[in-house]
Amino acid sequence: MMVDMHTAEPRTEDWILEAGRRLGPTTADITRLTKTVVDTARRLSQSRDELATDDGLVVVTDRVVRRLILLAVRSALGRRVVEVSVRIAEGEAVGVTLGLVGQYADDLQTVAVQARAAIEALLADVLGEEHAAKVSAAIDVHWADLE
Repeated sequence: MMVDMHTAEPRTEDWILEAGRRLGPTTADITRLTKTVVDTARRLSQSRDELATDDGLVVVTDRVVRRLILLAVRSALGRRVVEVSVRIAEGEAVGVTLGLVGQYADDLQTVAVQARAAIEALLADVLGEEHAAKVSAAIDVHWADLE
C-alpha cells in the first residue's frame, strides 16, 4: 500500500486499485478473452485440404490458395472480395467461387472476366498449368453487393 508522505495516510487511488485486484477481471474482459480463444481455435482447426499440383513435390493447401486468390483479385481489380471458396474432389481443385462487391459504374461482365483471368493466372502459378486448366471452366463469379 502506498502512503502519502505528507499525511502518512494511504492515497485515495490505492484502495481503488486494491479493490480492482481483488475483484479480478470484469465480465466484459472474460467475454472478450473467451471470444478471442474460440475464434483462434476455430480458425486454426478449419480443414486444410492439400491440393494436387503439377509438381508432386509442391504441397499447397486450399487455405493458401483461397488467400492468394483473394489478394490477386483485390490487387488486379481493386474490388472488395467477400467470398472465396475452392471446390475440391478427390484432392484436386475442381472449381472456384468468388463473391465480389462491384461499383455502380462497373461493366459487371467485364469485371467478372478480369477476375477469372486473375484467378486462372494465379492457379497456373500455384497449381501448375495442367491442374489450373481443369479449374478454369468452373470459376463462378457472383456479385454480393454494389457500392
